[in-house]
Amino acid sequence: MIHLPSTDSCPANIPDLGRSRRTHASSWYRADTRGFTLIEILVAVTIASLVLTGVYGIFSRISGAEREVRARATCYHHARSIVNRLQQELGASVLLNNMPDAEFRSGEHGFLTFTSTSVPQANGEVTLQQVSYRIEEQDEGDTLRLQRYSIPVYALQTDPQWRRLSSKIVELQWRFHDGAGWNDTWDSNTRNSLPQTVELRLILACEGHEVKCVTAFDILMAGRV
Repeated sequence: MIHLPSTDSCPANIPDLGRSRRTHASSWYRADTRGFTLIEILVAVTIASLVLTGVYGIFSRISGAEREVRARATCYHHARSIVNRLQQELGASVLLNNMPDAEFRSGEHGFLTFTSTSVPQANGEVTLQQVSYRIEEQDEGDTLRLQRYSIPVYALQTDPQWRRLSSKIVELQWRFHDGAGWNDTWDSNTRNSLPQTVELRLILACEGHEVKCVTAFDILMAGRV
């Protein structure tokens, strides 16, 4: 008869390999499945919030700077279109001997009237016309309206049809140089001549931003024809 050795007869110094493996696997499982503590989660959320707040602030400043640049670019483009028109018309101003009404004269509220040989018509032809500018208040808003009208000098009428050129004007000022110094007003009926240079000071407001423009126009034909 063959007798199997019982577990009680095993030597005490022989390790139980099965129990050792089970204990190691159990400890590995417990260490690997341990979750985050509440403090760790709060720290992670705080750090993420700080990072996102900084990123949002950077994007907000970039977006604000872009809007400001666009608004100023719109103002500069608007001012350039006004200046280009005035440069063409004022630069070709003349004073007529046989036409007393075709004068060069400034007045209140940015009023300026002159005769120009460079005013294009709808058909592309250029004729001699009396051109006038003025500013007036608007029903709404803090800005002023720049208005303009032109009419052939041989068809002058008492009721001119003013057309709006800009509604973004904050301030408009004229100055006139007679060859010796600057003058705030000009009247060709008393001076019997044209100014040599006309200076324009213009302030425009676009989307809450103001743009200042100072420019001067030389009158090429500062004489009488």
